[in-house]
Amino acid sequence: MELHAYPKEERKELANMYVADGWDKKLAAQMAEQASQNHELFLKEMAYRELKVFPDMEHQPKYNAAVMGISYIFGGAIPLIPYLLVADIQTAFIASLIITPIGLLSLGAFVTKFSKQSWIKVGIEMATLGGFAAVVGYLVGQISNVLLK
Repeated sequence: MELHAYPKEERKELANMYVADGWDKKLAAQMAEQASQNHELFLKEMAYRELKVFPDMEHQPKYNAAVMGISYIFGGAIPLIPYLLVADIQTAFIASLIITPIGLLSLGAFVTKFSKQSWIKVGIEMATLGGFAAVVGYLVGQISNVLLK
């Protein structure tokens, strides 16, 4: 949508991304101009450069679904592992609080194999979102406990 609404701005943005990657400014402007002449190429370049998405990987829906499903299962299982290994609930709870952010950070780092994003950024993002989800889940549980009494 932005490519149609703001073609000059998007072309300039693409040229700036080329320069940031180390291309000469004049050559970067020519490359952006050339890419903007072909809508499909322009879209692929913007998706790759701006969003760090590999457009060619989109054609593997079964593979992508399998990776997403397995990541979801592993991510959801991480907090449960201590409860399976430790008999004392209090100790398992503390262990879960410790290994969950580490596991989510690691899972986030692994996911970057499929994008060009920073492993630390994605790892911290995943750990933060997981922590936020845990807090929301805890609060919903506490509210439900009060309301259902």
